[in-house]
Amino acid sequence: MIERIYRQYIDSPTWNLTRALRVGFGAFLLVLGLVNYDGLTTILGSLLLLQGILNAGCMGGACAVPLPAKHPNDPFVPTIAEDER
Repeated sequence: MIERIYRQYIDSPTWNLTRALRVGFGAFLLVLGLVNYDGLTTILGSLLLLQGILNAGCMGGACAVPLPAKHPNDPFVPTIAEDER
């Protein structure tokens, strides 16, 4: 189970600059909070680090699922006239 989670989330080929910045800044805030005994900074740093490691969260609107393109002659897309019948 741990191996599957590692392959799916941590070792995925979707590492980009934004994800690396989240991990780096989260680790920085976590260490900073632990050194200064600041609970809020520690919590925020660990949440940001977890988001970066698991690639979770909506950073820059990346969480929206793209809608399929609608073509005017597509028989599977209902039109208003068909719904009113």
